[in-house]
Amino acid sequence: MTFKHLTFTLKILVFIAISILVGSHKSVTTSNENVEVQFIENASMEKVNPDKWLNNSWGENDAKFTFLDKGYLSKHSVKTEITDYKSGDAKWFFEPVELTPGDYTFINYYKSNVDTRVTLAITTTRGKTRYIDLPNAPSSEEWVKYETSFAMPKYGKTATVYHLLTQEGYLVTDAYKIKPYEYVGFNQGLVTITFDDGWEENTKTALPIMKKFSFKSNQFYATSYIENPRVANPKRLINLFIEDGHEIGSHSVTHPYLTELPKEDVTFELEESKTFLQNYLDIDIQYFATPFGAYNTSVKDEIMKYYNAHRTAVDFGYNSKDNFDVSRLKCQSVLSTTTTEEIKKWVDKANDENLWLILLYHRVADNPNEYDTTIEMFREHMQIINDSQISVVTISEALDEISQQ
Repeated sequence: MTFKHLTFTLKILVFIAISILVGSHKSVTTSNENVEVQFIENASMEKVNPDKWLNNSWGENDAKFTFLDKGYLSKHSVKTEITDYKSGDAKWFFEPVELTPGDYTFINYYKSNVDTRVTLAITTTRGKTRYIDLPNAPSSEEWVKYETSFAMPKYGKTATVYHLLTQEGYLVTDAYKIKPYEYVGFNQGLVTITFDDGWEENTKTALPIMKKFSFKSNQFYATSYIENPRVANPKRLINLFIEDGHEIGSHSVTHPYLTELPKEDVTFELEESKTFLQNYLDIDIQYFATPFGAYNTSVKDEIMKYYNAHRTAVDFGYNSKDNFDVSRLKCQSVLSTTTTEEIKKWVDKANDENLWLILLYHRVADNPNEYDTTIEMFREHMQIINDSQISVVTISEALDEISQQ
């Protein structure tokens, strides 16, 4: 049983599977953050056709790919256009490059008449490909810089980035770059434990374990699952968290893809869920977590009209002084396949480099689905955090700490 009566699949990973042609590139490493390292061959498309670049489309759409004679501060760029769109996407992308494990910054310049998506594709040492959504790129009729950070995992071998169209419109891109990235830390490392959806098992599984370590969390609820419960007295279960000092946040009303709704429906999902939770629980609701991690610039701007902070589910990594954005807090999503070694690595990095790590959990139970965690694994995760002696804080406590810096 769960507050949510509809089964959903959180689409953190891109639901496409495309074959990747792997080029022969040498990996480059550097410890000097001021050194500009160019991993991508023909990054500004100055070589004919352009060399070392690929394009493809999938789904039902009419896609056109063009090599242009004018670019961003260069002679060339590439253009993707889609007409008669029903499904799928279309994109240009560079041949995958070898990257050693570590943190990187991805940069390109683009212009488009619609919002576009950006996806990291990592080919593993076992030959499999993992797709990770990066932040969306808002439309801009003038050249604009796109920049974000990502982590190359220890099992990663090569990577490419798809800047892609998923609707009718055009996208022009140029001046791609991948370079090593070093976070600028806060005064101390922080960990925040968050849960999405409001699975009632967590009151019997996760809550007692957190209580043992005196850890507080942020719980995000989709209110339709509370208003139409499949368990008796959901308010009593939510109050178990409140009484123990945990914070409550909104996860919308109906758990939709907000990017697929008209503006008035987005406003309803944001405003109504906040109002309901405040009246139902007699507490202030300050924070929002996006269902499925689906947001764009207009959704994000609307969220910040009603909430003091927004935690995403697709902006992976750590929050630091150099990348801090209260309107899209980064997190690390804990899946059923997440190992204790990965948890320890995340916590140790946050501790060593004074970063704010937000962990995203869903359901804690002994019959886990892809986005769930077993009771024993959760207990091990909490033990790792406790042993590290890193500060465990709620979002409010973290923002208070950071605001002083």
